[in-house]
Amino acid sequence: MNRCPVCQQGALVEQAIEKWMPRGDLWVLVRNVPAVQCDMCGETVFSQDIAERLVLIARAETAEVPTSLQTFPVYDFRATPRLANATSVVPVVMQSQPEVVFDRPAQATPTVDYSVLAAM
Repeated sequence: MNRCPVCQQGALVEQAIEKWMPRGDLWVLVRNVPAVQCDMCGETVFSQDIAERLVLIARAETAEVPTSLQTFPVYDFRATPRLANATSVVPVVMQSQPEVVFDRPAQATPTVDYSVLAAM
């Protein structure tokens, strides 16, 4: 069993992971990336071939085509007011993003108004 080179405690486990990377002015998600990851500290190691492919995907000028497009909630820490009452409903509007309304408590699922995207 291989030990983690960082924490020296965990075992290195082969698995497919998700990797967020900057690509131009955007962040992209790459799914099913083969990697070796520490089961204790989470340190991730890629083979040379995988690392080179990730670099190609991250370059905005390459012809890599995404397999899907998704919309997801975006949180702006500075724009979200502190809540005095955990049961209140706070509308949060992000610049160039759909209106997102979060029902408290925090584990509730957000409601997204996608009509804003249709108007863009």
